[in-house]
Amino acid sequence: MAAFMMTRDSFRIAIPGQQFGVNVRVNNGSAAQVELAGIRLQTPEGEQWSATAEGRTASPLARNKPKSVRFRAAAPANAAATRPYFSRPNVEQGWYEIQDERYLARPFAPYPLAAGATLRYEGVPIEIDQVVQSAKHVTGLGTVMEPLVVAPAITVSTSPRAGIIALDARSVAVVATIHSNVKGAAAGKVRLEPPPGWRCEPATAEFAIVRDGDDLRVEFRVFPAQMREQLYDITAVAEYNGREYREGFRVTGYPALRPYYLYRPSTCHAAAVDVKVAPGLNIGYIMGSGDEVPQALENLGIHAKLLSAADLASGDLSKYDAILLGVRTYAVRDDLKANNARLLNYVKNGGVAIVQYNTPEFDHNFGPYPYTMTNDPEEVTDEESKVDILDPANPAFTWPNWITDKDFSGWVAERGSKFMSSWDPHYEPLLETHDPEQDPQKGGLLYTPSERASTSTTPTRSTASCRRACRARIVSWPISYRCPGIRN
Repeated sequence: MAAFMMTRDSFRIAIPGQQFGVNVRVNNGSAAQVELAGIRLQTPEGEQWSATAEGRTASPLARNKPKSVRFRAAAPANAAATRPYFSRPNVEQGWYEIQDERYLARPFAPYPLAAGATLRYEGVPIEIDQVVQSAKHVTGLGTVMEPLVVAPAITVSTSPRAGIIALDARSVAVVATIHSNVKGAAAGKVRLEPPPGWRCEPATAEFAIVRDGDDLRVEFRVFPAQMREQLYDITAVAEYNGREYREGFRVTGYPALRPYYLYRPSTCHAAAVDVKVAPGLNIGYIMGSGDEVPQALENLGIHAKLLSAADLASGDLSKYDAILLGVRTYAVRDDLKANNARLLNYVKNGGVAIVQYNTPEFDHNFGPYPYTMTNDPEEVTDEESKVDILDPANPAFTWPNWITDKDFSGWVAERGSKFMSSWDPHYEPLLETHDPEQDPQKGGLLYTPSERASTSTTPTRSTASCRRACRARIVSWPISYRCPGIRN
């Protein structure tokens, strides 16, 4: 019977202290006799917003003759950002912390502003409401409506959010990305807060952002000092208009689901690791559904070339010391499946192929020899399940870094996922793990030498067809050794 409508483009995010107008329109789409008793703007509970209406609202509401009221709204200087009422500080914590118990029955805390109308139909009062929405014209989609949210004037994030630093690293790059929600130009400073004794260049950088919604990247070089094998935090801090900002957000949702804003501290968690890297590596990387392995390689001084469809179809693969296949490559890269024979030929001629975590889409014998995953592959869920190294002398575990039981401590999430159930005898299983009362699972990391390595008595590269036995550990192995099959 009634609806609220907006058609003109508007800003998407309100910031603390901002004043703006809200247009509310009520329409009766039926022939029923309806009286509009009033329109109101509902502001967040416990916050000192102001909302003043312009114009009269009480009147009959005739069919398809909408009534509009314009409000002047002002967010307080301490207006809270639109964010979940719960949080989990890091992935290692297995539970959420509740910041506001008022919303326990809701999926999220409510959006900050809503318009409400009181109608009368045959003497019966009817209350309707709708969150205040922003409007934006998008080519192809038309007008896209999204709930108005409140966010800080400035947010900042770091890239990478997590990474590895070799103990002998002289410096690492950390990028701070400043995002502005200021309605107009914004200028300030940004710096990094590294661990004690570490140094950053520049120590402080100035930023100037022209308009609302723009981003600006500032690259820092961080010089570690006296590192040990432990975690270190590097936090980006932006200063604007006398305030400091130490967090950023990302937007979740899609057209059928209202967007929401998830915040995280602007901190890079860096793990100092005693890791050695072979010099002069030339690595190709086939990105799958998305992961941060190329960035992890970059942090260790290995630049991975992201291989395109053209590279797979006709490029020179022989120049790469190793080719890594990212997460779920065979599920999302039709060009890889179409050119898989070229990859196998690269392996046959002595190349190194490392296939990371894949789902049952991989269960079509894409490797050099047959294997089976099944549509319901095994999982090992206990983080503390023991991992046995089945062939400690295998070069995958000995050069240039010696892999031992120590490397499997401190895992996060499940121990293993999507294990192979059977494989050709040419493959050698290298690891075994299992949950209590579960059969031993040896299909997490499979290795086979190339034909050249099998027939040659001279040192040569070989090929590893591997899947992740753990998201953290196995994915990091390609950066630990030059070629998993080097014969010493």
